[in-house]
Amino acid sequence: MKIKKASIPFFKKSFSPSRKLLSGFVLIILFAAFLLHLPLSSASHQPTPFLDCLFTATSATCVTGLVVLDTGTHWSVFGKIIILLCIQLGGVGFMGFATFFSLLIGKKIRLKSRFTLQNSYNLSHPGGIIRITKHILLFTLIVELLGALFSMMVFVPQFGLKTGIAISVFHSISAFCNAGFDLFGHFSSLTSYIDNPPLQIITMLLIIIGGLGFFVMEDLFVCRKQLRALSFHTKLVLSTTLVLILFGALTIFIFEYRNPATLSPLSMGDKIVGAFFNSVSPRTAGFNTFNLAEMTNGSSLIMILLMFVGGSPGSTAGGIKTTTLAVLFVTVYCWLRGKNNIELFHKQIGSAALKKAVAILIFTSLLIITAILILSFTESSSLGNIAFEVFSAFGTVGLSKNFTPSLTFAGKVVIMLSMLIGRLGPLTVALALSKEARTPQGHYTYPEGEILLG
Repeated sequence: MKIKKASIPFFKKSFSPSRKLLSGFVLIILFAAFLLHLPLSSASHQPTPFLDCLFTATSATCVTGLVVLDTGTHWSVFGKIIILLCIQLGGVGFMGFATFFSLLIGKKIRLKSRFTLQNSYNLSHPGGIIRITKHILLFTLIVELLGALFSMMVFVPQFGLKTGIAISVFHSISAFCNAGFDLFGHFSSLTSYIDNPPLQIITMLLIIIGGLGFFVMEDLFVCRKQLRALSFHTKLVLSTTLVLILFGALTIFIFEYRNPATLSPLSMGDKIVGAFFNSVSPRTAGFNTFNLAEMTNGSSLIMILLMFVGGSPGSTAGGIKTTTLAVLFVTVYCWLRGKNNIELFHKQIGSAALKKAVAILIFTSLLIITAILILSFTESSSLGNIAFEVFSAFGTVGLSKNFTPSLTFAGKVVIMLSMLIGRLGPLTVALALSKEARTPQGHYTYPEGEILLG
């Protein structure tokens, strides 16, 4: 007996934008994992276990940076190119590249594709989405090229022309896409450059620009001569991002100032740059300049909070997003002040935005708690290391306390699912897997029920 496709909601002929995004990411991950499994992809020319290939492909496509195999030493040049392509596709969005190539061959972009692009970049409406997509790809190319050129000033003198250029390009794309992959080997990340402020500043700028969101960057460019004309969204993102960076840098500086394993041996200037770098990076970048396993508990907690928040909507970053945090904090502030309306920057935040912010917070928190509980059963490590790993995966950060390589089969599966949900967003995944809502037959409302809170 044949099963009709209509009886299986996920496999309907007409995919919703959420389902297209989820299926697209899954297909890219599976294809990349197959390529990484080839003997050609490993430095030893031996096939890599498929689960490790799948984990690497998921981490790269979801621009996370958690790795079970050392990127710099395990993979061949071909394998590193596959990882880099996954980072670029996952960071900018495969729909953006698909649209670009469709435009090159003169193909018309249909309305359904426009809605998928809108969903991919978290925009409120599909108007002007093709123009925005062109700007996103051009902006990405320019920023990554500039990042690579500045990185060459550090890497070419150290590694030589050919290798230095290759490392600079890889590093620039990885930093802008907030991926956190590196080619330095032995899971070292940027620990060898803890006393190199120029490289840290270049990397921070790439991370921040990539994490602000493409819409914010375009708004800044358009309104560069009249900043008062910036949109409400841009003002909210910039103010929240600034507060988070300063808060993270100050607290990490205080907690690590006397820690001999982190900031203590450095000069005052290097301490300040190091504190800022390790405040910016946890907001989904995944680079680190000192051994995270040697951090104080206070810094670990601060990094977990920063990883939970992540970057901004429409960016290469993960997390619940800066705007979600801002809406929740502004709501509490207005409520404490006795205001009926949620107001900021002479604008009012609607109830729909608040409901979505609360849904994202609760849904993400439940998923994180569930993942921590499962890993507490399957893995033999401390609760602190497990929690740090899960928050890092959901925030698509990539920071780890040397825990990722020791994950069990079940642990790898849980972290892979966490990275995928974190990249797409928990609500997008929920909508992709759920049945389409039916239109209500009648228009009515129930009377309000009295609830005692607090």
